[in-house]
Amino acid sequence: MLDLVFSNNLSLVKTSSSVPGISDHAMVVTAIDIIPQCIKQKPRKIFIFSKAN
Repeated sequence: MLDLVFSNNLSLVKTSSSVPGISDHAMVVTAIDIIPQCIKQKPRKIFIFSKAN
């Protein structure tokens, strides 16, 4: 089993360590300082052709 953490901005990664897990396997624990960015979409224009002149 292979646990990987990829990042293209190393300044966001606070800590990364391996913690003993089940049997001889270890678990990777990584703390990353990020805030999700939500992009609001503009409301779509819906044309009502039945009400057109």
